[in-house]
Amino acid sequence: MWQVLHIAPYPIMRDTFFYLVSIVMLFVFILDGKVEWWEGMLLMLGYFAYAGYMTQSGKVSIYLYTYIYIYIYIYICIYIFLYLYIYIYIYIYIYVFIYICAYTYICTCMYTFIPSGPNSLLGSLPLLLPQSCTRAR
Repeated sequence: MWQVLHIAPYPIMRDTFFYLVSIVMLFVFILDGKVEWWEGMLLMLGYFAYAGYMTQSGKVSIYLYTYIYIYIYIYICIYIFLYLYIYIYIYIYIYVFIYICAYTYICTCMYTFIPSGPNSLLGSLPLLLPQSCTRAR
């Protein structure tokens, strides 16, 4: 009994855009309480622009569906790439910060607790640390 009507988004967006522009123009023109001749002429030009656009609407819709959607796809890919790039960049900085903090902690605090001597399991650890950490205090 009832059939589903499939409506493409392009005609709705097109008509909404032109309607919004005409309403904004009309609102701006009647703010002072009167409509001048040049304001009426601009409203007429807006109507003729809409009529002219409607004559070329098929060509414009094909252009929009082929090229604009490709640009939107590329934009989304670039956005995802930049998001991941920034995420990885921040992750690396946090990792380097934690590494520097741990390295500083080992060099300043833990070195005093490292047992030394030939019979110690950790006696060779100071040899693995940089020279700045093994200086005598």
